Amino acid sequence: FERCLLKQSKSIDVILTNNGKIPCEWSVKHNTHLGPNITLSENEGTILPKDQTTLTVTFQSAKPIQLKKSFQIDVFDKDRTKSFSSQTINITAEAYDTHFDVIYPKGMTHIHYGNVKVGQPKTIPIILKNRSKYPVHYSISTQGNLASKILKIDQPEGNVSPGEKTTTVNITFEHHKVIKIDNKKM
Repeated sequence: FERCLLKQSKSIDVILTNNGKIPCEWSVKHNTHLGPNITLSENEGTILPKDQTTLTVTFQSAKPIQLKKSFQIDVFDKDRTKSFSSQTINITAEAYDTHFDVIYPKGMTHIHYGNVKVGQPKTIPIILKNRSKYPVHYSISTQGNLASKILKIDQPEGNVSPGEKTTTVNITFEHHKVIKIDNKKM
């Protein structure tokens, strides 16, 4: 499964094919130790000759975790008296969280331009910092027609590497008419 963000699920389909001339029964073995993070769509079934079925394996976690697990698929005859083959499926997965900070200039808890003269731009830099262990992609957009006309973002999207390196994004306000905006989300 590679990496997956917390609380997001990722599914992989395992195709089981019967290349034989008679129907076969299959059953999952050792799936009780997979825990709550890995679920299977089915635990057993029948596959007709020259047919196939799909077993969906899903991974999801609410907390950071790295795991290596496995389960076994046994193939039986139609009476389930003899096992003809066994196949081990290995699973590796990691759930991780992002720790992403938006740092405003000193003394600010949000973007505040104050009084600005008509037609003169005013720029406020914000700093993006990634405290997680993997790169993070960000995207900044404006809400509404007014915001898109008066706010310009110099790097509306990009990647922030983990560690001490930060990314600075400048947000510029400029308007050519008298306007008053007070505590508006944009």
